[in-house]
Amino acid sequence: VEDGLRISEQRLRKLVDANIIGILYRSEDGRVLEANNAYLDITGCSRQELEEGLINTFEITPEEFHQLDNEAMYEARKKGSCQPYEKEYIHKDGKRIPVLIGFAQLDPSEQALVGFVLDLSQLKHTEAALQDYANRLEQSNKELEHFAYIASHDLQEPLRKIKMFGERVSIRIGEQIDDETKDFLDRMQDASRRMEMMIDDLLQLSRVNTRGCPFVLVDLMKVAQEVVSDLGYRIQESGGRVVVEELPDIHADPIQIHQLLQNLIGNALKFHKPGTAPQVKVYARTNGKAESPETVKLYVSDNGVGFNEEYAERIFQPFERLVGRSEYEGSGIGLAICKKIVERHGGTITARSKRGEGSTFSITLPCKNNESRKQRKI
Repeated sequence: VEDGLRISEQRLRKLVDANIIGILYRSEDGRVLEANNAYLDITGCSRQELEEGLINTFEITPEEFHQLDNEAMYEARKKGSCQPYEKEYIHKDGKRIPVLIGFAQLDPSEQALVGFVLDLSQLKHTEAALQDYANRLEQSNKELEHFAYIASHDLQEPLRKIKMFGERVSIRIGEQIDDETKDFLDRMQDASRRMEMMIDDLLQLSRVNTRGCPFVLVDLMKVAQEVVSDLGYRIQESGGRVVVEELPDIHADPIQIHQLLQNLIGNALKFHKPGTAPQVKVYARTNGKAESPETVKLYVSDNGVGFNEEYAERIFQPFERLVGRSEYEGSGIGLAICKKIVERHGGTITARSKRGEGSTFSITLPCKNNESRKQRKI
């Protein structure tokens, strides 16, 4: 028994001296009766001051925390321990040291309490650095949005004039225009239209994170139907078909989810093989419990021109185009907008494809619930 007690005492002494956490034994009036080196390091007090009874927790604690300390002492004596709480100590050099502290009563017949103290200085420093980074990032986003707005406004005006004067030149010259001059004017007008589209898309890209709507419960099936309805003319013109299978509800920004599906389905219709009607399928798979899934994986697949798998990541970068402008119009920013929308929702987007055999885009998003819907063909 004595050997067991001695071993337990040695273990306890090693734990106290390990300097992992500050430990003190304090009297009712705040005097520190015992303390390990970790506690002395936190407060800046010396071993000699401890031995001479010169350390008092009230004296090294800012006055605004005295009431909190008293309430914790009362709770510890009444219940045997108190909930850990945050306070500060005044270090010998005058600095304030943030700590997490808790007390327990080892012997109910005594008023003295044992305390455990964790130095939060590094944690608070990290939190402050993260907050500063977040503030600077927010400011940068605001400046970027402002710049995008100013740039788009300043660029749109000269573009409008180019288009307007180009149209006036075409009207004034009329039938007298020769083929070469007409070709030059057509190219100028096409270039200005592409630039206008690019500016609009860049503005949308810059506003994904700063101008988004609050997340609400979104009926994905309803959104998909709205998108297909909006693209009805293109579907009819191409002779294509869009099949939307049952889709769950998710917690999301409804406007951005609409834009996400419109960009993906619109691309599937646009990049179809010549002479082949586009076939687009939108479906979902959930991950987690059937009654309360954690995530939903949304798929948009097509039978279009496809692309080489090696470009699967590059296509989400702004201005990346795998086909020429002469074949398919567009700014090259649509998929970049999709990626930014998905990332704002805490999800991921990937693509699988093979040249000439179509593509499948996979979007993983957090899911609120999963109400079953009947499959519908549109």
